Amino acid sequence: PYEINYRRNLTTVLGAKSKDDYMREDELKRYLKVYDLKKKNVELLSIADKLKFCTGGDNETRRREVLRDIKKASQIIKNVEEGLFPYKY
Repeated sequence: PYEINYRRNLTTVLGAKSKDDYMREDELKRYLKVYDLKKKNVELLSIADKLKFCTGGDNETRRREVLRDIKKASQIIKNVEEGLFPYKY
């Protein structure tokens, strides 16, 4: 249920008007993609490859970036469950 709410509430950002809002929309979509791939038990480096994370970085840096996005996605989902979306992160 929380994932459905997250996806549904993501559409509130789609009416964005400023450049920052559009960048935010891209970030939210990326978080959702990363979260979905992790739920499918895709390995962190494979997620980094699929979404082209830090292509010039070492493996540990790429893993950290993916983990950071998973953590942000989890926090957003938690906030959606509590009715706190959109919210500044």
